[in-house]
Amino acid sequence: MKQITVSIEGMHCPKCAAKVQDAISDKFAVQSVVASANDKNAVIVCENDLDDEAITAVVASLGFTVVAVTHEDYKKRGLIAKIFKKS
Repeated sequence: MKQITVSIEGMHCPKCAAKVQDAISDKFAVQSVVASANDKNAVIVCENDLDDEAITAVVASLGFTVVAVTHEDYKKRGLIAKIFKKS
């Protein structure tokens, strides 16, 4: 499993974030997508890695700008680990 974090400029409200989530979910086979206008990003969890250019094209088609894309292995964390997460 992969976790892809997409830094996005131009999202100003929850409706903007919902558009990004829906577009990414519709275009790619993903486990989950969580976009946040406050955090200015979208976090994608998927089985196989996705192409940066394809992600950028989907986000750009909505009128937003991708600033950066980072890829890492997804580490599932249980509820207890989240509660006692060390900063």
